[in-house]
Amino acid sequence: MRWRLFAVPYGALLVPMIALAQEKHIVAFDAPTSGNKYTQQYILEVGDVPEHKLRLFELVRSYGGKDQTIEGVVLKEAVIRGTSDLTDLNGLGRSYVEYRMENGDKIFARGFFLSHKLSSGDRLKNLTELDITGGSGKFRGIRGIVRAETISDNKAFNQNRTEFEYWFEK
Repeated sequence: MRWRLFAVPYGALLVPMIALAQEKHIVAFDAPTSGNKYTQQYILEVGDVPEHKLRLFELVRSYGGKDQTIEGVVLKEAVIRGTSDLTDLNGLGRSYVEYRMENGDKIFARGFFLSHKLSSGDRLKNLTELDITGGSGKFRGIRGIVRAETISDNKAFNQNRTEFEYWFEK
């Protein structure tokens, strides 16, 4: 009986300390349209219905604004490697992202995106959600979610807004 009375007050103190150790942070950035470049892209026509394409790509998205920081470190660029399965610019994709910081540290994330064709005809909108799986250097132990909205033509135009919601595991 004594152990129960002793454990309850100390257990109640431990819960707020765990929550405090995982304090959430939110930052958001716009990437300039001119700062995006497809470094590799392979497209396969599936042939079952018109405009059904499988795509494998690598996109480098430059950030680098001095006000675009995570934990005080400037976000330099994102290297996005992904696949998509689109029919007439509508469909799903998967991406793996390496966020490169100005000091050489990295943040890694992976997840899925949904693409749909815009009424303008040659552009699509991607809604992306990624799980932050870890990082290096100052970002070791980082976890969280990245949400992004992108307007793209899959060639050169790529306008992006990214939001990071993150915490550090202790």
